[in-house]
Amino acid sequence: MRVTLAGGLTLTIHRAIFVAGVICGYQHSEVVMSRSILLVAALVLTIVSASCDESFNPNAAFKPRMVVYSVLTTESDTQFVRIYTSYYPPENDPTNNSDEISVTDAVVKVSGTNPLYDARTYNFRSFDLKRPDQERYTDSIGAYYSFPFRPARGGTYRLTAVSPTYGNVTADLTLPTQGTIQFVNPFVLEDPWKDSVDIQLSIKLSGLVDAFLVRLFIEYDLYSPQTKAWTSYRSEVPFKAVVISKVLGAYDYIFPQLTLRQTSKNVGHTARSTDGYSFQAGAYQTVIERIVSHADQSRFRRAVCYLVQADEQLYRYYEEANRFNDRNSIRLDQPNYTNIQGGFGLFASMGIDSVEYPLPQRICPPPGPGVICH
Repeated sequence: MRVTLAGGLTLTIHRAIFVAGVICGYQHSEVVMSRSILLVAALVLTIVSASCDESFNPNAAFKPRMVVYSVLTTESDTQFVRIYTSYYPPENDPTNNSDEISVTDAVVKVSGTNPLYDARTYNFRSFDLKRPDQERYTDSIGAYYSFPFRPARGGTYRLTAVSPTYGNVTADLTLPTQGTIQFVNPFVLEDPWKDSVDIQLSIKLSGLVDAFLVRLFIEYDLYSPQTKAWTSYRSEVPFKAVVISKVLGAYDYIFPQLTLRQTSKNVGHTARSTDGYSFQAGAYQTVIERIVSHADQSRFRRAVCYLVQADEQLYRYYEEANRFNDRNSIRLDQPNYTNIQGGFGLFASMGIDSVEYPLPQRICPPPGPGVICH
């Protein structure tokens, strides 16, 4: 007698009995046709057949959850919250998903939880924002805003979003306290070729921050003979410029990134410590050369340097997202950080301080290939 199992597997009844005999501890030649062996044989056939017929799905049951992103900033009197839902990717490939579901029925609030700094509650209103890149998603971006709302430095805040469809989420943060930034040698900004020393900055960081970002901008005006008018511009200065071709004026610019503080962190609200930062003189020189060489007339106005202090949540999210960017790694997973209770995403903050330095209207580089000072 032959028994055909799922998948095309065929066993004779004698073979099944032999399997049962082995389970029971008998040799094939000594197998006795007993009820116990027949029962074991039937059990083996049942198990094998059942296992072949049962499908296996590695994915757990899916339930949409809210994904919330908001970064409070002291630079603006309007704050934003973006909320959409997680999704089940077709064929387990996220790039196949072409619909982003915005959560539009949520009641969104941010409340100050420390009366010494801010104890008010700020309500957010929904609005649609046109999506700048519609290659993947063509619909608008659903978001929420609150105005006027400029968070207090050192204040603690709680975000709550309540949706009848997707449930509730919460998150907490503490804003960085005041920081300061100063030029140590501002004369370099007026004539970077005189001594060719790097632009040095002195920074005092809040005791609450883990990392900071420094950005330097040059503001200037260019004159157009066609319109006979001056137009204002702003250019960011890289902290380093690697020469590719001096003759062609080709450089590889490296711009500042979020940097882990060098001094120890102190959780005290009023504690501050001093860090240093510098911009390469050659990088600043290339920016000046590019400005004066591409206009009939130019006039410089000022240099503005910004200190961006990131709270713990923002730095941890940035660190997780960039930790495994190793092109030689065989890792396939994408690490993720969230501080949203009941959902995914990020609720973080940053404090922004700045310093200005007036520039002479005329800064002229020394003569050289490709450098023309009008």
